[in-house]
Amino acid sequence: MKFYQAIIPAIVGASIVVSQPLSARALSSQEIGKIAEDITVLIDYKDNSGNGSGVIIKKDGNTYTVLTAAHVVANANRKYEIVGNDNQRYPLNYTTVKKLPNQLDLAVVTFSSNNNYQVAKIGNSDTSGRGTLAYVSGFPGKNAVINESILTITEGKIAGSSNKLNNGYGLVYDITTKGGMTGGAVLNEKGELIGIHGRADSSYDRK
Repeated sequence: MKFYQAIIPAIVGASIVVSQPLSARALSSQEIGKIAEDITVLIDYKDNSGNGSGVIIKKDGNTYTVLTAAHVVANANRKYEIVGNDNQRYPLNYTTVKKLPNQLDLAVVTFSSNNNYQVAKIGNSDTSGRGTLAYVSGFPGKNAVINESILTITEGKIAGSSNKLNNGYGLVYDITTKGGMTGGAVLNEKGELIGIHGRADSSYDRK
């Protein structure tokens, strides 16, 4: 999903956008990896072998808000768990799922914890032009070789952008991703969140 300034306050609250300092320099891949590890959560499907990913975008007391792709949490009859970077599991109360309007493929969910989790810094996707570095973090699905969900961070470049794609998709990037990473973070070279990873299309992924 492309983040437009009009919907950022609706998602995370204007105070978070204003109060968090923006990084003035590009970070190393290792620094980006640490940020991604801190803010990316696993959204586990307890009633089957699938999963998705999400990003912590807000903390209010002991309540955390996670942004993900709406289709990751589309099934009201499914049992979901949110898993933090400390492997703590939090059953998802589906009544907290709020899908964004205008057919955007975005949703927010909440969980409560006394543990301290980091919150993503929000960037501006409009400044990520063609050829700039970007990173996607998420949890690929399990398979015959990998029998557990492991956070994966992949690197590539922005290939293009458009305001005319369906469901709020805006950026196109050439980054290798796998099923299960949907809903994970798209970060710029400063480690700022510029989008949520959505659907893959041939050699390009869109967000």
